[in-house]
Amino acid sequence: MFRIGLFVIASLIAATSVNADAITTKAQRALNALGYNAGPVDGVMGAKTTTALDQAFAAAGGSWGPELDASDLAFLYDLLGSAAPLIGEGIEIENLTGGKIVFPPEMPGVTRSRYAFGRFWVQADWNGDGRDDYIFTGTMVPANSNSVGVDTGGACGGSTCKGTMPGPTLFLQNAKGQFEDRSDLFIDNRTSPGQSLARQNLVADFNADGRLDLFIADHAIGTHKA
Repeated sequence: MFRIGLFVIASLIAATSVNADAITTKAQRALNALGYNAGPVDGVMGAKTTTALDQAFAAAGGSWGPELDASDLAFLYDLLGSAAPLIGEGIEIENLTGGKIVFPPEMPGVTRSRYAFGRFWVQADWNGDGRDDYIFTGTMVPANSNSVGVDTGGACGGSTCKGTMPGPTLFLQNAKGQFEDRSDLFIDNRTSPGQSLARQNLVADFNADGRLDLFIADHAIGTHKA
């Protein structure tokens, strides 16, 4: 049987100012998605964000301010069209890069050997540089694999599966559109780190601090007991 549990990572790669403004943060994500360089998604109304706002509103024949507010954000979302609900709105962010549907490779890099199957992915700008990154999760590779029975509960001979439980795999995108494995940025201080059967990656600002968080649901399979 596979280990069950919940794996929570709060505010991965904290790049947002403590005083970051939530509306500004969402506006920066929207501006970057629209192709205007608002700089890092940090919730701070800096020169790049101001210039990007001026350019976006001027191109649409409008204006913003004097203070950025909810109506200005709604205007940016209107420009994004159908992509708007996914830009930092507290729901799972999948298959989206600047309003375009993008599917990453099924088994990129280290995920080929790190996970037995699954390889569920989620897409978001984790380090606040305006570029989308990817996180992959999947099922552990049991060291005592010995399939018996007619369902997945017999994957390890009907007993507990043993072996290294992998953590998530983080691919950060650089300015050249290349991806680097930075899984080392994850910190899991639990007594038994990792997960055996990650199934769902949920992205939202769970603690309302203006930064995206990641919740990974890990569940058992087959003949597990409650």
